[in-house]
Formats: sequence, structure tokens, C-alpha cells
Amino acid sequence: MCQGTVKCYLESIDRLRSQISPTWCPTTPTAGRNTPVNLLRRRLKITRDNALKAQINRLLWSVTNQLNDWRNDHWSNTLESLDLDDKAVWKMTRRVKRIPTAPLPLVTPWKLALSGSEKAEARADMMEV
Repeated sequence: MCQGTVKCYLESIDRLRSQISPTWCPTTPTAGRNTPVNLLRRRLKITRDNALKAQINRLLWSVTNQLNDWRNDHWSNTLESLDLDDKAVWKMTRRVKRIPTAPLPLVTPWKLALSGSEKAEARADMMEV
């Protein structure tokens, strides 16, 4: 049995795909709709089977737990890789605490400019007038 790795999850998804729909292919245009969970949900809507609902919940729970484990491992590796002698810890602290702010739009009488090119055009128009 696998030990909760992403590779293990992908193998279980492949097994589930072959059980549900052997023709499923990730390159098809409807691949987002034909994921194993969505196929199970569609079948659940039709049948209202409690065992199927439990299977969906187990699948979603396992995916959530594996993603959380991966995030925790990634964060732990990042923290362990920091060098305590230089200012890496303080740089990381500042990066984590900082809340990014979105650039403000340029408001003109004609329009609202959001991107840099729109702001440049709006300034050029204002200089012409």
C-alpha cells in the first residue's frame, strides 16, 4: 500500500479512471468535466447511492490530506533550508507577513485605466487635450 504520496494518489486516480471510464483522456476538450470525482458526482445525482457518496467523500478527503501534507513538507523544507547566520530568516519573515497591494487604477474623465499600457495611453490623451 502507498504511504500518502502524490504519486500514490495519481496511481489510485488512474485505477479509478479505468473503472469509471476507460476512454477518459486528459487531452480531450471535456477533460475537466470528466474527472473521476465529477463522473462519480454525476452518477451520484442519478442514483442517490449512499455508498457512492461515501466513496466521493473518501476520495476528496484523501486528496485534501495529501495536498496538506505536501504543503507542510514543502514549508518544512523551506524553513530547514534557511541559513540562520545571514538575514534569510528575517527576509522570509518579511515576505510572509507582507500583504501585497494591487496597483491603483488611473481615473480619467473618459475611462478607467488599469494596465500600464492603458495608463500610458490615458496620460498621452491628457497631454494632447
